[in-house]
Amino acid sequence: MWYRSNQDVFYKYGIGKEQIVWVNYFKDSMDEMKEKILNSSILMLTGGAPDLMMKRIKEKKLKKLIKNYKGIMIGYSAGAMIQLDSYHISPDEIIQNFCIRQV
Repeated sequence: MWYRSNQDVFYKYGIGKEQIVWVNYFKDSMDEMKEKILNSSILMLTGGAPDLMMKRIKEKKLKKLIKNYKGIMIGYSAGAMIQLDSYHISPDEIIQNFCIRQV
């Protein structure tokens, strides 16, 4: 379901399924992830938990690569938040207090 909803948005711009490459945190090696990012012209950062996303980006040593990415970078929700130098999180069912995070 998530792959489909993130992939379908590109179809109306003439980007086909065969042109979309996914970085898979659970399956791809760090080198595979870096190669996929470097060989892309659009990098889409999906939504989710921004703290967990940043933890995983740092764990896979992708922060510098993403920060210096030269193509088009888009994102929504957490994917948009982590593109900023800092962002805030409002309380919800998971986060109990308002907080500001530095990327």
